Amino acid sequence: MRIVVMAATLSAVPFAAIAGDNFYVGAFGGYGSLHATATVGGTAGSTDMNGGRIGGFAGADFLIGQGWLIGLEGDISYDRNSLSATAGGFTGSIGTDFGASVRGKVGYDLGPANLFLAGGWTGTNLFAKVSGLGSANQWLNGYTVGAGVDFKITDSIFARGEYRFNQFETLSGGGASVGFNQHVVNAGLGVRF
Repeated sequence: MRIVVMAATLSAVPFAAIAGDNFYVGAFGGYGSLHATATVGGTAGSTDMNGGRIGGFAGADFLIGQGWLIGLEGDISYDRNSLSATAGGFTGSIGTDFGASVRGKVGYDLGPANLFLAGGWTGTNLFAKVSGLGSANQWLNGYTVGAGVDFKITDSIFARGEYRFNQFETLSGGGASVGFNQHVVNAGLGVRF
């Protein structure tokens, strides 16, 4: 009976692509602007840390019905952004470097291009270094939302452009709190299997 129910369910779902060119891998480069807002004793201040980024992604898209698609994608990245300052004979820097995300996707296949919205979990490594005193790292979790387009170059190769907004958790302690968010623009190249 279970097999009959499963077969009936699968035949009723209008999957246009269950196997074939739905799995993909790729690489990207881009630009990120990390915004930090700190509050200490009721006084607030903020700063931006901007820089380039590179990474890789992998995922799968499945067509459902008339051009609509759903998918799941993961990526890893390295952001080159930090802020440095010197005070009292010490030089310190703070920033983020390695990051990752896992996102669900929904989109529409226009033929030469796929438009998509994506959102899910993201995380990044926050580092702080002070000369002569050492360094510390803290992993920050958060969420990411964004939109993009994949342009078909050939049947298996595509170019990607996308925007993301990343909101990371707030760090707090000792009467101070620091929150982080990031705007990201990526361009990439991928291969479908």
